[in-house]
Amino acid sequence: MNTEDAPLRKVRQLRGYGAFAVAAVFAVVFLWWAPIASASVAVEIAIVIVIGLCGGVQLWLAHHTPPDTRVASLYSDPNRLPLPDRERYFRRQLLGCALLFPVLSAWIAYELNLLEEGSRPPTPLWFPVRLLYEHFGYWPALLAAPLAGATLLMFWVWKLRQLPR
Repeated sequence: MNTEDAPLRKVRQLRGYGAFAVAAVFAVVFLWWAPIASASVAVEIAIVIVIGLCGGVQLWLAHHTPPDTRVASLYSDPNRLPLPDRERYFRRQLLGCALLFPVLSAWIAYELNLLEEGSRPPTPLWFPVRLLYEHFGYWPALLAAPLAGATLLMFWVWKLRQLPR
């Protein structure tokens, strides 16, 4: 057993209390400050309850976990993986970015175009996009997701090229 390994009980407690904190923030933001126009209150409450239940399950598991059980940290850092596993991890991340960011960019472009046409009220935009749109305008808000995706893609390609052959 590695002495750097984290105790599983503490990890599960952190997950549980973190889920409760996220549920509390979602409850405040979604139900009181900025309700989602297209979602019903029942859906928002269901989301908060599911996140809270996940936190409760983690705390229950933490209570039933022996204190000496540890999480193997060998696989928590991809740079400590064996070479074939590390390459597979980086390729999966690269594929995920290549699939996620074009979809996200298209969704943001669709939402911004609806907003520009006036067929959508200004509140339902995703918060980071809305913040960019309000402070910098249409093009910075539209180009933020593709630029973030391109940056992450370049990072994963760089990590793959650093691997010894």
